[in-house]
Amino acid sequence: MHMWERAFLYLKKAGTFILAASVLIWFLASYPQDVPMSQDFDAARDQVTQEYEARDNAILLQYVLLRMNKKHRLWLWLTK
Repeated sequence: MHMWERAFLYLKKAGTFILAASVLIWFLASYPQDVPMSQDFDAARDQVTQEYEARDNAILLQYVLLRMNKKHRLWLWLTK
């Protein structure tokens, strides 16, 4: 066997595998099209986002109230 024949056989063997893998990946990526779970995911994501925003707002409010309380105490002490 010459080098060209061996190269052709290798490319034919590798090409068959690459083509089969490509078709399999395409098929798995394309089907099923409309999965109802994606709607559930969007609803769950929105719910989690709202919960975290509420928690973050509560933490921020506590921080602001604490800072205001410290400033108010400092002002009261300075005005005595």
